[in-house]
Amino acid sequence: RMSNEQSETMNNVLGRKRVQTDGIDLTRPFVDRSELVAKIIATAEANQHVVISSPPATGKTSVLQLLNRELSSRANEGTVHQIILKKKGNAQKVLDLLQEEAGISSDSVGKLKQVSRTWIIIDDAHRGYTDNYEDLWSFLVKDLRHNPNIKVVIAVTHNMTTLGSPAAIGNLPHVFEGFTETATMQ
Repeated sequence: RMSNEQSETMNNVLGRKRVQTDGIDLTRPFVDRSELVAKIIATAEANQHVVISSPPATGKTSVLQLLNRELSSRANEGTVHQIILKKKGNAQKVLDLLQEEAGISSDSVGKLKQVSRTWIIIDDAHRGYTDNYEDLWSFLVKDLRHNPNIKVVIAVTHNMTTLGSPAAIGNLPHVFEGFTETATMQ
């Protein structure tokens, strides 16, 4: 098996370009998805949380990159924190990062209410379907409701009502083409 360095050298020798397999290269031309990004922003404004769920390799990461780019370009949107969950990670690492970068902490509701305009974008949320992330899901779904200035966009490879999810977020409003419905977990 070739190392990454050997593979890169082989690609250079053969004149092949490395193919980006996760997300898009924003420095190159890409399909504009501004209408979809605008819908995600509007849904988060109305509901605080947005869950993007679809099969693997259907563009969730690319949409999150475009969302991050759009929000970062707006002066009044505050800070944007994009987090990719890792299977071997844990909630405390993510919570520490949010506290360090954004001052977001679950220590007290009073402190949480003082956090100004902030967006938290979670990619590969399905990797967090372990007990290691239970505190993060509780924080994102329950604790953040105390501050409507904090918006959360979650991308997951399958439906968040899947058995084994440590978070019962199936009760959040689900927005479908043309209407909003509240889903309930059975």
